[in-house]
Amino acid sequence: MSTKGEWKTDVGLGPVVGVFSGLFGVGGGVIAVPAFRLLAKMEPKPAHATSLVAVCVIASAGAASFAAGGEVHWGAAAALAAGGAAGSQLGALILRKVTGKQLTIAFGIFLLGVAAWFLSGAATESVGWTLGGLVDALIYLAVGVGAGTLSAFMGVGGGVIMIPALVLVGGFDQHLAEGTSLAAMVPISLIGAARLTKDKYPDWGRGVRVGIAGALLAPVGAFLAMKLDAVMLQRLFALCITAVAIQLIYSTMRKPKPEKA
Repeated sequence: MSTKGEWKTDVGLGPVVGVFSGLFGVGGGVIAVPAFRLLAKMEPKPAHATSLVAVCVIASAGAASFAAGGEVHWGAAAALAAGGAAGSQLGALILRKVTGKQLTIAFGIFLLGVAAWFLSGAATESVGWTLGGLVDALIYLAVGVGAGTLSAFMGVGGGVIMIPALVLVGGFDQHLAEGTSLAAMVPISLIGAARLTKDKYPDWGRGVRVGIAGALLAPVGAFLAMKLDAVMLQRLFALCITAVAIQLIYSTMRKPKPEKA
């Protein structure tokens, strides 16, 4: 049963994750996972799985806000979600094979890599690869598989893969890519959380609480995103997750805890 302290922590985390999600078009997992680990003191695997529950709720609110502004490509979102359903199965299998320390360090390195890519500006510039029709749909399916794998394994919605792919391959602008990513993220994160429930990893109560609190402010983040320059958004995102990654890796290396896979 949840304690009063857990409720306060969850309700406090939710708005931060929600604004981050709406602002950068991601589900909020890149903030929720470290928050569950560092502030809520959860073990790595439950933290990653519980993050997916929160991501599903928050992404729903963010996607609705972008959709209201006409910034969701529903066809691409459907293809991404279909691929994500398959990828979540692979991600769940990988999660079973690693220890908590390995998972945390891998997640930190992943964040640093994404930050470097976004700071380089490569993720904001379309290279005109749009091929149209069936070819684009197949590419989105493949991207969805990657996003679904990342979702179930890392506890994130997969936006850090989908947004750059939509910009590069689909020729989307930053805002349309963010809205489409959030729409696809809802089923991807839900399927991932449901899959990990078989292993008893997610704390659905905590995830829903953080998700609801975050959903209330996700539209605020989405509103701000549509007002800001795309390059500025990318730089802010990169700087934020760099700080999170460094703190996460440092805390894990400083206090190693043996854990069975």
